Amino acid sequence: MKIRLIPREESFFDLFEAQGRTLQETALKVQHVFTFPESAPETHPGIVEREHRGDEITHEIMDRLTRTFVTPLDQEDIHDLAVQTDDILDFMEDAAAAILLFKIEHTTSYARELASILVQIVGEVANLLSRLRSPKDFKTEHIRLHDLENNADRVYREALVNLFENTESAVDIIKWKEIYDHLERAIDRCEDVADTIRGVIIKYS
Repeated sequence: MKIRLIPREESFFDLFEAQGRTLQETALKVQHVFTFPESAPETHPGIVEREHRGDEITHEIMDRLTRTFVTPLDQEDIHDLAVQTDDILDFMEDAAAAILLFKIEHTTSYARELASILVQIVGEVANLLSRLRSPKDFKTEHIRLHDLENNADRVYREALVNLFENTESAVDIIKWKEIYDHLERAIDRCEDVADTIRGVIIKYS
């Protein structure tokens, strides 16, 4: 039996679990905006509020990293997860903000599908973050998450093809390209989180 002479700072796990909940709440609100774009003025402030909450969690993680001698995971992994989850929140907020900024009245089927995939993949990420306390293999979850990201890539490509082939207004092309990019980047960042956690599992297995 190993005796731990210096206690590890376990609160990192609580912070990542809280960040997972923030990600899920934000993704659901983003999906609402893409389903009901007319609700953006009322819904977007709640998204901003959660993005700020996520910033606070990220800052707390970073601050604890500088003050903690023995961390429960490698400091580099903790840092990467903090940055990656913060990026997801930023990209989600950017996507919702674009709906409001560009005064989008009707969303495309591609955008709504990407928003739906976003909710699903964020749910997978939140689940993985909640299991960091006892990291173990998550092959099934990783496959599911990878499939979601691949599906999002397909939808993103189809959206761009449709956009450039069937949109006459250059302004509309610019607007929708930006919106699609924000959604796609948020989804891609979710896979980055999964890859980081998989690296943690390999280290500690």
